[in-house]
Amino acid sequence: MLKKSFVSLIMIILLTGCAASQKTSAEKEVILKKFSADRFGASSETFYNSDSTYALIVGQSKSTSLNPNPVLRFFVYDIKGEVIVIEDGFSSGRVFWKDKSHIEVTVTHGIVSAEDDDNISGYIYDVSSGTRSALKPASQR
Repeated sequence: MLKKSFVSLIMIILLTGCAASQKTSAEKEVILKKFSADRFGASSETFYNSDSTYALIVGQSKSTSLNPNPVLRFFVYDIKGEVIVIEDGFSSGRVFWKDKSHIEVTVTHGIVSAEDDDNISGYIYDVSSGTRSALKPASQR
């Protein structure tokens, strides 16, 4: 009986210790906001994937006459692992969630017309595996 009580006590201590070390979602949100502010200042937007396991944070300064195409910078943050999985930037294009584990990064070089998509490049990044694949031009999709 004493051995059973001792084992139960050890289990309770272990479970309590593990539960106490995990951060709440509010604490994780504060960490994410700090990462965003450190990298982009106040000019950032956060977009969560469909199941809120990752966050895409995008920051871009306002365009000016001296800098009409400011760099669009972004990073993807793993909420559970509390790490940045990718960080990148480019001067003209867009980045968005393609689905719950892929972001699409489209970079535009120069002026693009409806008939000519050769000036568009980019990649699709799988945030769960860390792999990158080339983005096919619209004519090949």
